[in-house]
Amino acid sequence: MGTSAAMRMDLAEQIAIKAATGAQILMVTGIDVEKAVRLRHLQKKYQWKLEEQNTSSDFTPTPTFVEQLRRYDEFFDSTSKSQCRSSVHVFMVEAVCHHSAYGVLKCYGEAEFSMFSSDNELMLSGQGDSTMAWGNSSVPRARNVSLIVEVRSEAANITSQRSLIQVLTYMAIAYKERLKAKKANPGVLGIVTNSVDWVFLRIDNEGIPSRTGPYIRRDARDLSVILRHLAFVVAAAMSSSPATSAVSVSSMDDLATGGRLGDLSSIPNFAVVMRDAGATAERSRTAGRTTRWSSYVMTSMMTSEGGKG
Repeated sequence: MGTSAAMRMDLAEQIAIKAATGAQILMVTGIDVEKAVRLRHLQKKYQWKLEEQNTSSDFTPTPTFVEQLRRYDEFFDSTSKSQCRSSVHVFMVEAVCHHSAYGVLKCYGEAEFSMFSSDNELMLSGQGDSTMAWGNSSVPRARNVSLIVEVRSEAANITSQRSLIQVLTYMAIAYKERLKAKKANPGVLGIVTNSVDWVFLRIDNEGIPSRTGPYIRRDARDLSVILRHLAFVVAAAMSSSPATSAVSVSSMDDLATGGRLGDLSSIPNFAVVMRDAGATAERSRTAGRTTRWSSYVMTSMMTSEGGKG
């Protein structure tokens, strides 16, 4: 970075992400995150229809997880954000270990996100609660982040505009960094939760934000649904390519070989359908692998088709 550029950043208006307006976020990131916040009047392309896309079987939690969660619910103060964060970590471990390839991503604690707009002389900065990212560094780089989790206490409203805008802004910054680094799948996923209420979010490969409505944990059935969707989101985070790629992000056939989307068929309860499913299946047979195809379209999570559908 040149001296003049560094001076401009030093002189820029510093705005904390948790206090930034939708207009300021749009000016800096180029992504209108507010469009994915007002669900009641939400356009179809900003709705993440997770129930339709996730056709995996029911998630049966391990006895260890069930007992840990029971103890958290019984003995821990749910009005404390730090205590809720500990409970959420138990959920994350259960979802990550559900997949045999869980070692490919590293789970981090708090991570810094910042972005400077030279056109508007604005600097956004903030700290996300938890991330999943590629690499072995002690601090994750935004371009390697594929999943961001923001935790609230049970006293907080996780569906408030402020909560959702905050995590979507972290995601937008990570998306822009991944796009700049020419990641095969620049899309980023997100979660806002207090361990009881869960909202899942995404910014797809074309920069379109979307989200689900809240999933509420009231009983064992609700718990199974939340874990099933959490495992699905973790699988999508794992499918994001750690490497740069020169191919167009709209080419699903290239992503099957250039990214990690082609490996999702090895994850329990997940199958992948590419746009050119026949050619991909032929490559799988040639490589001596058996690929199970289903109506579940994993690529819709990371492309504009799913976001606009």
